[in-house]
Amino acid sequence: MEVNLQACRPPTPAKPQSRAVQSQIGRERLGGITSLLGTGAFCWGLWRLGAVAQSRHGSRRPRSVRTVTWNMQCGCAYIPDLLPEESFRDVVNEYQSLRNRLADEGPCVARGRRVIAISEGSGSGSTAWRLFQSYWLRLRIQREARLRFLPLLPKVSDCPLEYREYREGSSMLWHKDTVLTEPPQLELVYTLENTSDSVTRWATSHLDVLNRRVQEVWTAPNSALLVQAGGPVHMVRELKTGHRVVLKAVLLPKPIGSGPLYAAPTARWFENLTRCNKIQDGVEA
Repeated sequence: MEVNLQACRPPTPAKPQSRAVQSQIGRERLGGITSLLGTGAFCWGLWRLGAVAQSRHGSRRPRSVRTVTWNMQCGCAYIPDLLPEESFRDVVNEYQSLRNRLADEGPCVARGRRVIAISEGSGSGSTAWRLFQSYWLRLRIQREARLRFLPLLPKVSDCPLEYREYREGSSMLWHKDTVLTEPPQLELVYTLENTSDSVTRWATSHLDVLNRRVQEVWTAPNSALLVQAGGPVHMVRELKTGHRVVLKAVLLPKPIGSGPLYAAPTARWFENLTRCNKIQDGVEA
């Protein structure tokens, strides 16, 4: 029997590659991954993985959650543990004091959602409004999301805060947030309670949704999800069990006004204000 001695020889040690060659290989691999996933589809290079502890959030199974530096291709950032525990409890207590005044939101992208707006008159005395307009919290949001600007909270008379409640059967369709200002505002969704099995999903575009290039997160209590208006498409999966309560706020890159130093309101800004005025104090839209 003839033996192939060439196959039995030990492999020849590879020659060490220069840094230039290693760098070129790295760029080629990076290009391959980018073309495979789609540019910005997952913002994969920015994600840091963590775990939601089961003991911390009840009997719910642990779910991976992600925090992300701000990226204009994603237009989305998840921030866990946004407020100190005492401040978080203060906002929860405010919601519970208003809970019996929640009303159905009416026709919109969300189904079965109940809402109350904190508008002019009640806004200045709102615990949530005082917290979210404070400098230290806006600075924390800027640092955590790595924004290039310090976000501003508009007056409640211009853009009210909203407490929103999702119950069993509630959901929100895939959509992009309406651009209310130019440059576009940021939409902040702060979770107060979540005993549901629902997750929030987002993607760079509807095409990415069709191709299943989608991110999702179970939003933990005291976490914030920051989304750029007109940016990523997102949705809330239908709740089969439990409930979820969030506070929705609008953050601006500049104060409202005219000129290059201000954020100019669009026609939709005034439509949104009219809508919020209708649901103020639990009046159905």
